[in-house]
Amino acid sequence: SVHGGIVQSYRGAVGTFNISSGQTVTGFMKNYTFDERFSEDPPPHYPTLSDMFVWENWHESAVK
Repeated sequence: SVHGGIVQSYRGAVGTFNISSGQTVTGFMKNYTFDERFSEDPPPHYPTLSDMFVWENWHESAVK
């Protein structure tokens, strides 16, 4: 579990799961919550947050 923020340039898998049951097979399930205090009073060197989120790219595909 992470409560706060994560700054990274690549987001990869942290585990695998059984597609039928949803149960974790290897690694970890992600449980992220954003600490709202970071938007007004971020820690030192934490990237500033804008009040707008812009999608630059979008791709949908069917799950097989």
